[in-house]
Amino acid sequence: MSERLIRTLVAEFQLCGVRKSEVCAVLSDAGTRDDLRTASMEALLRLDAHAFQVVLPEVVGEPTGSGRQSEQVGQGQLHRIAPALTALQQSGFIIDLTTSFGGLIHDPARDALLEKGARILHIAEHPDILCRMLPDEDLRRRVEEAVGKLRAASIMRVTSEAGTDLTINLRGAVVNGLYGFTDEPGRLDVFPAGFVAAYPARDSVNGKLVLNTADIDLNFMRLIDGPVELTIENDYITRIEGDSTHAHLMRDYMASWGEKDAYATSHVGWGLNKKARWTGFAFFSPHETEGMEARAFAGNFLFSSGANRFAGRYSHCHFDLPMRNCSVYLDDVPVVVDGNLVE
Repeated sequence: MSERLIRTLVAEFQLCGVRKSEVCAVLSDAGTRDDLRTASMEALLRLDAHAFQVVLPEVVGEPTGSGRQSEQVGQGQLHRIAPALTALQQSGFIIDLTTSFGGLIHDPARDALLEKGARILHIAEHPDILCRMLPDEDLRRRVEEAVGKLRAASIMRVTSEAGTDLTINLRGAVVNGLYGFTDEPGRLDVFPAGFVAAYPARDSVNGKLVLNTADIDLNFMRLIDGPVELTIENDYITRIEGDSTHAHLMRDYMASWGEKDAYATSHVGWGLNKKARWTGFAFFSPHETEGMEARAFAGNFLFSSGANRFAGRYSHCHFDLPMRNCSVYLDDVPVVVDGNLVE
């Protein structure tokens, strides 16, 4: 067991406000890394917390590009196991190490836990990433400032030299930000993180999105090998054009689900974490990461397709696409220019 990992988790849990004698749960499943499970328990014990574990069965669902198993986004297994849910509801702090897509983020049981005041922290990254990306109060400040700007704006426009020209009406959008720790009752975060996201209302997204070479696809867990041009009309991808391998993959994979909402916009936003490296993605195999570093690296534009529960859409198919070298404007005021944060 890595002492470096334990010390990182001790520091992380301190940021989350773990206190002596607090009841804390480590939630995992059969696919969870043993070192993460063991180090999480040890870190809680070093903080004199009252810690216990809940281990769920192996996740059964459709395989994702990462090799993980994924139930439909918006479903999950915890809400079907009442005794486990009841136990977790007695906890002030829950460390979610489950390996289904996004863990509790997409499980209906999340709300039943947050309503009880639990702080939930999802962790599913390689220990090397965790140790390098410990968050701090400055990241929190920058994420919260970006959330404020996004909530105050009416229109987001995204452009790039590759040909992207996308307009998002932000009226009615649900906005949130993740900065990598949670010290507020009833709040969920992910470690590591550092980005903002808007879930647009219906019929709010129109234009062209051009994925370019070396952008990242976190469904197939690979770097994009050539241009892929997406036409988006009233939230839905209506055309996927290009002759790159990636264009062929996206066309066939999205069609295979037979779901209209597989083509819908899920969320849009940008990365703010200066500790994150877009090159870091290349150093880990798909089963070792959920791609949080790729979602968070400073200046990326993150477009996601598939489920958007705030617009009443659910789908098995979900793409997260961190893009480099884009410019992002809120009501014509730049917040990212050519992939660089405006500060």
